[in-house]
Amino acid sequence: MHKVKLSLPDEIESWIDRNPSLPKMLQLSKTRGFIGKSTDIRDAIRHSIGYAVVIDYILGFANGTSRHGCNIIDVGSGGGLPGIPLAYYLAREHGGEHGGMEITLLDASLKKTNFLKYVLNIASNEEHILHNTLIVSERAELFGREPSRRNSFRFATARSLARPATTVELCSPLLQPGGHLIVSLEQQSVSSLQAWSDDGLDKFGMVKIDEVIVGGYGYIVIAQISPCPNDYPRRTGIPSKKPAW
Repeated sequence: MHKVKLSLPDEIESWIDRNPSLPKMLQLSKTRGFIGKSTDIRDAIRHSIGYAVVIDYILGFANGTSRHGCNIIDVGSGGGLPGIPLAYYLAREHGGEHGGMEITLLDASLKKTNFLKYVLNIASNEEHILHNTLIVSERAELFGREPSRRNSFRFATARSLARPATTVELCSPLLQPGGHLIVSLEQQSVSSLQAWSDDGLDKFGMVKIDEVIVGGYGYIVIAQISPCPNDYPRRTGIPSKKPAW
């Protein structure tokens, strides 16, 4: 596994200032209790945009692959992190709708997904962006069993979703071979990386390839080498109660 250091966009602070509706959306999510009370909104936006930097890094090493036609699923979107800032940034900075990408925000909570639909409608109607973003209220275990969704995404993102084994079991079935899972490392340490067991990942046809640091934020990049076995995901609740490793 390689360790890579990248930078956030140079103008990130002024970009946030030029797009005041984004922090307002996230502040509203925080007020409603969908984002933690201690969350620094600007920090959360920077952290979320780090995923876009990692995606560009991955695509840059895939023979200059274009974003067009790539799709992303954010699993466990909750109050909108990282999905809403990620979608917003790609739409604003890369032309068209997310630079040709489709983004799906998945969460099991109907209350949270209704909120996400509310802010999405604001962005769509008032700012004419995020038309290519889909909000889905469903358990990841069920979503990953849908034939039209299974093995269909180029990228999956997750932030504070669950322990590594559970995160992998919920995300791997959604990824196409050659796809990548990008997960925030809350603690940049040897122990946090070791939790992503090589043997455990192998059960899902995955291998970890990079630890990426973007402006001080850590992410692990895991490649989907072969299709996730049909044994996964297990039935609702089991990935959390009985982790695969």
